[in-house]
Amino acid sequence: IPGAAPEQAPTAIALRDMAIATSGDLYHTHHWQGRSYSHTLDARSGQPIAHDLASVSVLHPECMHADALATLLTVLGVEAGLAFAQQHAIAARLASAHATHCSSAWLRYTSGPGHPQGGAAATAP
Repeated sequence: IPGAAPEQAPTAIALRDMAIATSGDLYHTHHWQGRSYSHTLDARSGQPIAHDLASVSVLHPECMHADALATLLTVLGVEAGLAFAQQHAIAARLASAHATHCSSAWLRYTSGPGHPQGGAAATAP
């Protein structure tokens, strides 16, 4: 992920009865007067999100849910987004320019025997 911190992350996730969706600003950022603005608005303020989260990926059995949750976690930001993902058992990976954070549900899908990088294939519970 451009702009995200390097990590020992899987380069592939085997999906079975699962979808993955990613929200981020890699391709949809507006630059004006030397400043970058996200295309994602925070409904609470009506303003573009203004944190350094580069992308959020979510695993879910339904693609539309994965997409909506990835956008929600993007709006919440790293701390609140990760806390929300943990509280609701959402498999999420949040990457910023400084660090990458994964929910415990994400780690269940991407670590362990049988995964291309040592993890298990992602399947619906």
